[in-house]
Amino acid sequence: IYSELIDSQIMFPLTKFVDGDRKQSNAINYVAANGMSSIVRHLFSASGTNIFCNRHVKRVLETSHSMAVSCHQDITDNFEIVIFTMPTPEVYQIYEKAAILLHNEVKFSSRYALALFYANQDLNKQFNWCAKYINGNPCLRFISIDTKKRDTEGSGTSIVLHSSVSFATANQDVDLVNVKQEMLAHLEDIIPGLPPENESTLVNWEYSQVMKPYGGNAAAFILNKFPLVIAGGDSFTTSKFDGCLMSASAISKTIMDTIKPSGGNL
Repeated sequence: IYSELIDSQIMFPLTKFVDGDRKQSNAINYVAANGMSSIVRHLFSASGTNIFCNRHVKRVLETSHSMAVSCHQDITDNFEIVIFTMPTPEVYQIYEKAAILLHNEVKFSSRYALALFYANQDLNKQFNWCAKYINGNPCLRFISIDTKKRDTEGSGTSIVLHSSVSFATANQDVDLVNVKQEMLAHLEDIIPGLPPENESTLVNWEYSQVMKPYGGNAAAFILNKFPLVIAGGDSFTTSKFDGCLMSASAISKTIMDTIKPSGGNL
């Protein structure tokens, strides 16, 4: 799949310097120039599947022969197979059986992510790195000069900040305006003299990275055999692209193993 995504110009190896990177010497970092969602769009498009997006699921209930999936848009559809790939704490909220079967074993870290955009200002050249891991700062853990990292320089500069886990945990109940100001103050200490940003977005990344995946070696978990309900994603592997691929492979195998005995087709 790496070759396909590279050949399709969806992603490419990262060649720019990452300050403080702790990757293994033989590891390769990759960049999706148009964001991770571009990988999802490409794979959906290549599959030929008819996709309906922007459906906010609020409840999944088992019926006699299917799973009833209800959305906040007052839409309910019935499916023979349901796959969850979001963090398991979010699955528990819409499919109660999951919490009973998985015993709330999976643990995620939380972070704040702050995106800053400087319109018509090329700040990329003042940095000899495209991303930087921060040690010893009580607030910030990671800074990315995203336009430099993605090779999209020229139309402005985008900078993304990740808070440390400890800062996010201690400030979950703090007003987002104050969280943003605190993160900007620490950014000024690390990179003094940046101009005011033109736009910004702060996200409370409640389920950032899996700290404790589900026990065992399974990269996916069957929550219900018929109708088939599967949980997968980084809750069962790691919060890396390879972890997602591992889980996707396990989910696909589970589906094929389930429909073969009945002579079903996908």
